[in-house]
Amino acid sequence: MMRTALSLLSVAVGLCGCMQPRIRGVAHEQNRSEILRSASTEAFGPPPPANYRGDGEAFIKHLLKDPENTRFEWVGKPRREAIQPVFASARATPVWITNVRVKAKNDFGGFTGFESLFTLAWKKGKIVAYTSSTFPIWAYVQSGVGTFGYSLASNCAR
Repeated sequence: MMRTALSLLSVAVGLCGCMQPRIRGVAHEQNRSEILRSASTEAFGPPPPANYRGDGEAFIKHLLKDPENTRFEWVGKPRREAIQPVFASARATPVWITNVRVKAKNDFGGFTGFESLFTLAWKKGKIVAYTSSTFPIWAYVQSGVGTFGYSLASNCAR
């Protein structure tokens, strides 16, 4: 009896978990497409500063175990994008994004190649959010931007 109840509960939770992100994902994608198509230049704000690579590298180094032995490979140029302001939100926020691949040492002290891809979101010349290939959910670095509210060193979000 108890085993059956637990089985039904786990199936119900599993089904709810599978359905919600897909529904919200579609709404976000529609909103994102609309923003990218129709948003004014002012909605995105100015592009990242001329020294965005240096600022981005300093920011990412704060996230790593061994920041001094890190190599960066920037991918493409800054471009406009619309990201979710909070996890599983249907809304989209216009930002500029930059992509960088990171080569860092592993726990054994050796380089493993360019494995992590970081995407940095910029608003008004500051990094406001980031995501990586190892944690593909936007993490926000300034209070009031999203619900994650990660407080990294304030001088990183210059």
